[in-house]
Amino acid sequence: MTRACAFFLAAAALVASIATSAGGGTTAAPALKLVKRDPLQVQGLRFQANERVRVTATSVTTSKVTRQVVRSTARGTLTAKLGTWNRCAALIVRAVGARGDRAKLLLRPPPPVDVPCWGI
Repeated sequence: MTRACAFFLAAAALVASIATSAGGGTTAAPALKLVKRDPLQVQGLRFQANERVRVTATSVTTSKVTRQVVRSTARGTLTAKLGTWNRCAALIVRAVGARGDRAKLLLRPPPPVDVPCWGI
């Protein structure tokens, strides 16, 4: 009886591990991260290899829009330079790949400071 239970548990564990690996692990979604605020530069991660990606920065408060088309590397990374923006502007940066990859980054203005900017 003990052998039968051990055999059954081992078989169940084997089936569970095969089912998990056959479904394929979920890959992380593409993402954008801020490299520099002025001039605006973002890095894309986990895009498909050698994919054409359109990166768009849009101001939330004004109608200013900047676009750049870049190609991801063999590792799926990219870098886009999107020009100079008002440092107090809130921006939305979107990246859309030709094969359907999408990522979005919201850049909020820095918090107000108690120290005045002049004379520093």
